Amino acid sequence: MRRAKHAAEFTLALDRIENDFRAFQEHPSHGQGKRVLAGMRELALRARTCGFGELDENARLFSERFHPHALTAEEVKDPALFELEGGLRIMEHAIAMAANQFASGGRLHGQGWTAAARVDDSGEVFVLGKEAECLNEVVGQLGAIGYRLRRFELLAHLAEALDTPLPLAVLVDQRIIERDMPGVQALHMSLAGAFSPVPIFSVCGGRDLESRLMAVRAGGAGYFPEPPAINELVDALESFAPRAESNPYRILLVDDDQEQAEYHAGVLEDHGMHARVVQDPFTLLTVMAEFGPDLVLMDLYMPGVSGEELGKVVRQDPVFASVPIVFFSEEKDLVKQLDAVSEAGDYFLSKNMLSDHMALAVKSRAARYRKFRAKMMRDGLTGLLNHTNLKLMLESEVRRAARTGGRFAFAMLDLDHFKRVNDTYGHPVGDMVLKAVSKVLTQRLRASDVLGRYGGEEFAAILVDAKDGRAAVAAMDQVREHFARVEHHGEGATFTVTLSCGVAMFPDFDTAASLAEAADKALYEAKQGGRNRVVLAGAPPCASGKDGGEGGFCIEDLVDSP
Repeated sequence: MRRAKHAAEFTLALDRIENDFRAFQEHPSHGQGKRVLAGMRELALRARTCGFGELDENARLFSERFHPHALTAEEVKDPALFELEGGLRIMEHAIAMAANQFASGGRLHGQGWTAAARVDDSGEVFVLGKEAECLNEVVGQLGAIGYRLRRFELLAHLAEALDTPLPLAVLVDQRIIERDMPGVQALHMSLAGAFSPVPIFSVCGGRDLESRLMAVRAGGAGYFPEPPAINELVDALESFAPRAESNPYRILLVDDDQEQAEYHAGVLEDHGMHARVVQDPFTLLTVMAEFGPDLVLMDLYMPGVSGEELGKVVRQDPVFASVPIVFFSEEKDLVKQLDAVSEAGDYFLSKNMLSDHMALAVKSRAARYRKFRAKMMRDGLTGLLNHTNLKLMLESEVRRAARTGGRFAFAMLDLDHFKRVNDTYGHPVGDMVLKAVSKVLTQRLRASDVLGRYGGEEFAAILVDAKDGRAAVAAMDQVREHFARVEHHGEGATFTVTLSCGVAMFPDFDTAASLAEAADKALYEAKQGGRNRVVLAGAPPCASGKDGGEGGFCIEDLVDSP
């Protein structure tokens, strides 16, 4: 495929540059330095043209940092020059990641309800520091949420581990910074933040200004004193996490020229998007309803209807009114281009432009639309789907499962005694607890599952393709257990919160309304049965009456059953 071919070409080009760079280190000369610089700039330009954005950025940053050394051979002993070797490794990683993302269609895969479904894609968190109560608490709580952590007692051992894929972040005990400021500063430099930001966070320090200043001077991106506020630390980690798109952008091409349309669809596919061709413009609305495009790429001239007319028809449908329409034509008359865009479109692209440039333009506009739509669909506090859109997703999943004969589960969760949290610690602390629920759900469930805030302290999850009630209950019980281990802080106190959950299965309940009602009743049973438990709607009662309440599974039955 085109993108895999580009990755192979970039790997060879980077090998040549690396050989030139080694030669310059061994025998520095003005000419050899210019050779390295020219090769890297050419790589950046080619990467930008072919849609390898991270490689382009890293190559340009390498050029900026290498440039003074390429002209002055006497500076070859400058330590900053040798740090550029880390930049070369990062570029190798960027090529591999771009190729792998294309090979997987841009999707995040998860076979079971485990943290690996989401956290593995973000990489490990390195932790530097000896065994201590505060650091152990940080590790324990992050592990409970679902982060993969790797501990080091010695700075040298952590530095050696940087030869493996770079971590998501490095947490450093503040006492290490106080004892070995130059070593932590060197670590910060070796992580080459200018290439691919890997933040260093100081944890478990004091609350005085001197300690905070010391962390800043060591290159720290954040400071989390003792006792650790895990919710705030997780927010900081997530702000640096790579955001892999769980679904490729969906592009609908409307063009009566089959050969051209299929060629351009192939180009979009090579850039990691999912493309579908519509040759008959009179079927457009039907296909849009089925396909759900992020962008429509439309020819301006087609038999029986113009692209401008068709765009106006789309704009009159409230369901599709905000979907971007990009006209794609050989029309060279600027006035006609502007007229088409002003009447019914959002942008105009020429069919004479380079195909890779077209794909990048389409991807950027599809990304902008998806971000805008996400803001409209999601709860502002937790980032999960809001109530209205969660219900729409549930109705959509019912239709899909009914059509395909599939099964899925709908789970409703509610925090136990949440009013006490707000009354005791205040609403800002309560908001942090709600954000912690969303983080545990995101970390412990699969990328394919649909998560939402139902309202207040209630949340919901659609467990897509759940094979049966036992599997769904086990998945939600894992969420329950991990959330109960998360410690929260407020008013100088540390506390935990539990949750209760009700689960209903499709097709046992075959409408969105009946699923929501059954899950809500099961949630009520969980509350009445003592809280901090998961109950399956319509399940037989536990023989022992333990851990499930009336109508719920016994947890020991789930664990012990073959």
